Formats: sequence, C-alpha cells, structure tokens
Amino acid sequence: MIAQYWLLAALAATIVVAMIASVPRRWTRWVMALVVVSPVILYVGAFAWEVVTRPGAEDVFANAMLGFSLLSAILLIPWGVTCVVLFALGLGFRRLFRGREVADAKPVALRQANIAPAQVATLPAAIKFSTMADDGSRDAIEWRHAHIGFENDGLKIGGQDVWGQKWRDVGAAPLRLSHPSYPLQMHLHAIYEIGNGPSATRFAASEVSNGVWSFYVSTRYVTETSAVSADGSLRFEQRAGEMVNGRLDSVGTCAVLVDVVTNKMLLDCGAWSASEITNSADGSLLLRLDHKDGETLLRIFPASRTFRDQGMNGPALPLADLAATVERARYAAAHQTEPTYRRISPDGSIRIDLVATEWGNSQWVYSPRVTDIASGRVVLDLWNTDWDATVSYPANRRLSLDFRRYHFSGNLTIELDLNTDRYRITREPGGGENLPSGPLHEAAAAMEESGRRTAKFATARPVFNDRPNPFAAWRAALVILLGALALIAVATFLSLHLAGDKPQLLRQIPKLDLSKAP
Repeated sequence: MIAQYWLLAALAATIVVAMIASVPRRWTRWVMALVVVSPVILYVGAFAWEVVTRPGAEDVFANAMLGFSLLSAILLIPWGVTCVVLFALGLGFRRLFRGREVADAKPVALRQANIAPAQVATLPAAIKFSTMADDGSRDAIEWRHAHIGFENDGLKIGGQDVWGQKWRDVGAAPLRLSHPSYPLQMHLHAIYEIGNGPSATRFAASEVSNGVWSFYVSTRYVTETSAVSADGSLRFEQRAGEMVNGRLDSVGTCAVLVDVVTNKMLLDCGAWSASEITNSADGSLLLRLDHKDGETLLRIFPASRTFRDQGMNGPALPLADLAATVERARYAAAHQTEPTYRRISPDGSIRIDLVATEWGNSQWVYSPRVTDIASGRVVLDLWNTDWDATVSYPANRRLSLDFRRYHFSGNLTIELDLNTDRYRITREPGGGENLPSGPLHEAAAAMEESGRRTAKFATARPVFNDRPNPFAAWRAALVILLGALALIAVATFLSLHLAGDKPQLLRQIPKLDLSKAP
C-alpha cells in the first residue's frame, strides 16, 4: 500500500515538472499557482464525494473544516518545500529544452554555430541597407539572417562568442528587419560590435519575443581602431575599454584624439557613454558623442586647427577649446531635466529632436522635430502630438521616419529628402504601391490624411481573419484542467478502493430479548 502511494506521488511530481518545462511561458505562472492550490482542490473533491455518496452522514461540513485545519497545520510547510523543489526542477528542464523549441520552429530558421565572414555570402535572403561608411562615402551593406535562439545558447559569429562578451552599440540607427520565422512581423534590430581590431564583428540583434533573439550579420566586420587625419597632424583611436572578468568593461567605444607632432592627448571621451571619430571625404574629422540618448556631433578641421558644433551649426572655435567644449556638452547632457533626445544624421546635415510624452500608462511617445542644420529650417514639427517615431538614414540628406500612433489612427513610414525638398510615404497599411508624395511642407498634412485612410482600411478588413484560432488560445488551459481532473480522479480512486477495510473499533452488541426474561 505504501509503495502505491509513493508511485502516485512520483507520477504527480513528474506531471508537474513536465508541465512547467513544456507549457508556453505565459502559462507557467498559472501552472505554478494551480500546483500550489492543488491540495485544496483534492480536499474539496473528496468532501464533495462524501456528500454525494453518504448523504445521511451527520456533521459532514464541521468534520471537513476540522480536518482541513489539522491538515493545513501539519502539511503547510512540507508542501511549500515540495513546491519549491518541483518548480526548480521544472524551470531547470525548461532551460535545457528551450534550444530544441527554437530549432523545431517552422519554418526552420538558420542556426549557424560559427559564421565566418567568408560564409556570409552563402546565406539566403539578403537585405540591403544603404549606410554611411567610415570615410563619409556611401556603402551598401548586405544584412543576412544568421541565427535565432535563446540567450546564452553558445552562439558564435565570426569566431567570436556572442554571449561571452559585452556588445558595443555602434550608434547607428536601428534596422527594421523581419522575424525569420514570421516574415510579416517586423522588428527593430540594433547594430552592435564585439571583438577588437581586425577581428571585430558587427551584427544586428533584436529580442523578437521574451528571451528569444534574432541575429543578422553584415559583410563588413573590421572596425577602424587607429588612424590619422588626411594631413597627418592628428591621430585618433577607438578604444574598447579594459577587459574585466573576460569581458569588456565598456559598452560603447571611447574616442581619443592625439597630436602627432607633440604626442599630446588633446581629447579623451571616456566619460561619455559612447564616442567615435571618423574621417570625412573633405579631410575633416567627425566626432560623434552619445550620452543618455542625446547625440552631439563636432566637425574637426586639422589643417586650420579649429572645430565647430556640426549639430547646432555653431561657429569655428580653436582646437585648444575642444576638450572644454566636449566636457560642457557632457555636463549638459547628464543634467538635462527635459525629456528630449537628439539624433543627428551620419553626414551631419539633419538634426532630429525627440520629445518624450507619456500619453498613457507607461505608453511613451517620442515625437520628432526635424531641422535642416545648414539653414536652420524646421522641416517637420510633430512635438506635442501622439506620433511616435523611429529614425533611420537611407542616404545623404535623406531621413526615414517609421511612425505609429496611440490615440488616433496612423501607421506609416515616410521618407524626407532634403536634396529635392520632397517627402514620400513608403509604407502604409492597405496603401498598395501608389503611395503619395509631394513637397516637404505638406508632409504633416499627408500623414494626417494617411491616418484617416488607415482607419478606413482597418474598419473594412474582415475581423475574423485577424483572430487566432480560439482552440489554440485555450489549448494550454485545457491541458492544465484535464491534468488536474486526472489527478483528482486517481487520488479519489486510490483513497476509496486501495485503502483496505478499516478495523472495527467496537464490536456490535447483540440485542437482548427481554420477553424471555424470568
């Protein structure tokens, strides 16, 4: 009899561990809660069985409450310890099975265990994005999907351990790339770098779902770490920081500027979150600084030993004032109280000032104001609206804004071309191929009109096409319910049929026949 109870306990524990390890993440907490209260469910089931099978019993409810109180006092702590152990085992097995879940996803995504630069050309479905090269020229980079998996799954790209070192944000605009298993789902992939020198590896990554990461790789891996200006008078370096416990201590690179003749350090940007110096085609140097989501762009002229604030179109200042100017800019960024963030295009021609507004509970909207730096003209001003923007730069003096809207209809991508002084809507739900374009000053009105078209399109779409399968939504709940009912049924059966006959404590006294008494 004892062995049968131990077998039942082992079966129940196995079911609990298997459910925690296998159910979708959104149902894990509900499974845990059901396990915690399962003794109460079993006790209520036994009480209901007694009421049904023994309707004439007296004080059933009082006895049930007394029994519940006694069992709670005795079993509360042991049951709590048991739950902790079962949950730990289930989560541990879940961790082991997560890689298999991703590998079995359909359609099957690429899982490159070690992607070398020479292998990139063999990956399918290349996506080209035109970006700014380090020397200021245009460079078309191909981004190809490389991997999808969970955190710390041993991924290597270009021979580098992706999860074994810190990622450095290169400061570029995020890329809008598709989910490898669901091409219609678009996700913003930030661009990162790992490694140093010629072995540096660049990739784009995004957490497409809770704990699941998608990776794209480009054909350009090498990061310039040390170079000189065109006239040879200034040397600049990109330092990645110290190695601490096998990882880089800094997230972003640190720019350093040195006078070649005197070997004197003119600037050290270690106090900034990220900084970078690059050569420009005209012989100048572009110093890009990033702190608390605020970008500062300075243009340095080595020949004249001057610099100016490119982002604000400031006057030329002597190079000796560079360090002090950079420190003032960092202090202003660190002590900024207004929720505004600055983005500057790679060529230094467009400034985007984003103001953050909480339109709903934890729903922050980053609405932009776009300024042509050279002329100071405000091209598009959406401050204090509910248009939320993500910024990218398809070409020189061209800006792409990916918009979504909270309180009213609106979901589009618009491209602003300051060379031709025109706008073009490149994406609109239900818009087809012939999307509107026109002069820049009509861009805001065109966005409002696009929002009205989007609202009509959403209303006209059949609602049932967007609904998931109802059975799929309740599948996990049904499995949990059936498992709980099975446990209750097995426990009730064993309690009633395998417990054996109870010993009779009192022998029945025979009735006396008083009629035969003398």
